[in-house]
Amino acid sequence: KIKTGKDFLISLIVENHGTIFKNSQAPSMEIKTPASSAHIATILMTAKAGFAIAMPDYLGYGDSNDKDHPYVLKKSSARVSIDMLKASTRYMIDNNILFNGQVYISGYSEGGYVAMAMAEELEKNYSSDFKLKGVAPMAGPYDLEALGAREANATRTMEHPAFLAYITQSYSKAYSDL
Repeated sequence: KIKTGKDFLISLIVENHGTIFKNSQAPSMEIKTPASSAHIATILMTAKAGFAIAMPDYLGYGDSNDKDHPYVLKKSSARVSIDMLKASTRYMIDNNILFNGQVYISGYSEGGYVAMAMAEELEKNYSSDFKLKGVAPMAGPYDLEALGAREANATRTMEHPAFLAYITQSYSKAYSDL
């Protein structure tokens, strides 16, 4: 259970990043070189507003870059971010950071998909552990079947073909009957 203090209590935001293709773009890798980090502004603005922030690397990036990235696979996507949430709250509790138990989830692009999957999993299986206060899933690929059909039948040149290839690779590794 989460213990709280009497002074200033901190909420936690789990920020799920958008689609990346290089390990060097993962939050844990970019934070090592903050001068060039795309994530540093997010961290600073979140902290200035009085929130703690957790920015998980997805499976296949950071320390697990020897594994395949399960691009927009619901269970795998949610699990990694929930593991980061658990580790972050454990760190806050162990270090006497006055965590109020409130969790906010956000994400853009692939991160929007992950935010939605994570929120669903938290509500289903962790509602007694965390107080989910808000979810902001932005611009995620929520209906992959419709997206695939639209892109496969389009007569225009695909603007970002790597996304469809990423989905195809991820699903072909996860499902033997694809």
